Amino acid sequence: MFDCQVHGKPVPLDVLGGFRDSTEVMTDSAALQARMREDGYVFLRGVVGPSSIAMARKEVFGRLAEVGEIAEPPVEGIFTGRIRSWSQVPGARISGIRVIAMGSRR
Repeated sequence: MFDCQVHGKPVPLDVLGGFRDSTEVMTDSAALQARMREDGYVFLRGVVGPSSIAMARKEVFGRLAEVGEIAEPPVEGIFTGRIRSWSQVPGARISGIRVIAMGSRR
């Protein structure tokens, strides 16, 4: 498990949870749609390569650092405690669909 902290204080393990893996139903569109409705996301392993994930992370964290939400260096992904509305972030695109993909299968 991870050592998670918010504002320097540990997050209790009972409030942390994993993602529901939908890789096994990846080719079943009805099952994927059901999972999206139920969970609000679809978690698929091995769909996006590690280099693409690293580039997306760099882009997102870089933009968050620009508006003060992520501390320098952005690659660390450390939250500053400041929140800015995404509607105020130049170039941000908001989508009603969230798809989370990992770079490798386990």
